Amino acid sequence: MPVKGEVGVVKELLPGGLVKVKLEKDEITAHVAEEFRRVSVPLRAGDGVKVRRAAHDPKRGTIIDRAGGQ
Repeated sequence: MPVKGEVGVVKELLPGGLVKVKLEKDEITAHVAEEFRRVSVPLRAGDGVKVRRAAHDPKRGTIIDRAGGQ
């Protein structure tokens, strides 16, 4: 079953394993999901990603997958 998420682009890598992601109308700070971290190559600025927003804070999220380059 596919997981819902918003598609964005990695804008900046931050300390502590955080990533600044530019979405269509917003910019959020996200961390990489553990499941994704185990099977993926490291992210770089400009990579397309799929992000699931945190329910308690819409400015935070989790990177759950790669997306097509944008």
